[in-house]
Amino acid sequence: MAIPRRERRFMLRTIGISHSSLPFSYLGVPIIRRAPRTCHLATLADSIIIKFSKWKGYSLSLAGRKCMINFVIAASLVHSMMVYYWPRTLLKKVETAMRNFLWTGDISRRNTSCSVSWARVCSPLDEGGLGVRSIRLANDSFICKLAWDILFNRSTDMALLHGRYIYAEGRPRSSGRPSSIGPGIRRHLGRLIAGSRWVVGHSSGINFWNDNWLGYIISDRIGIPTSFAMGLSSTIRDYFYDELWHFDYSFS
Repeated sequence: MAIPRRERRFMLRTIGISHSSLPFSYLGVPIIRRAPRTCHLATLADSIIIKFSKWKGYSLSLAGRKCMINFVIAASLVHSMMVYYWPRTLLKKVETAMRNFLWTGDISRRNTSCSVSWARVCSPLDEGGLGVRSIRLANDSFICKLAWDILFNRSTDMALLHGRYIYAEGRPRSSGRPSSIGPGIRRHLGRLIAGSRWVVGHSSGINFWNDNWLGYIISDRIGIPTSFAMGLSSTIRDYFYDELWHFDYSFS
């Protein structure tokens, strides 16, 4: 949106902010126009790895190195991972540094005698792991939380995102305008919807045909075409009342 120069200067002076253009960083998170690539987040990942190299890993016990990983490194990535779905190659690079630092105290030296998988190391203590936080799972969890809020949080900001990524009948949009957060949200929305199920109440407004309240979506199970299913708006309370199901042949 083009803003006249005079009005722009007045706004900047009044609000007390500076004018910039994409890409730029805010609270340590790069603000970009499209899906983040390795080049966009590499600086942040490298700053984390540099922290490893400056620590005296040899002077710390294994438990001490684990605490440093969990409470310093993993926490440093939270802001960006709550917004962006990180490239897997970049996460692997950070995980390699975490693994080497945990076992040897040196990010550049690998412990060749250790045969424990990183997935096992990241398992909870009661499952035989060390409780190290998996940054891959953390990234997936944060994006799933954002997708969940878009689906069910009715605040003003989430309602805006809901209209952008979800059709009116509740199905996720498979495409849309370029966005830095869009690819991650679309990747997780389908999985989230497929793995969610409504809890039915007596006055439930759940869509009988298109909501997953039986462990599957009825319109999908019986093969109703999507173009037709989008127009089915009957709710459970239209068919279930007085503690009984009431069906006829004029479904709408």
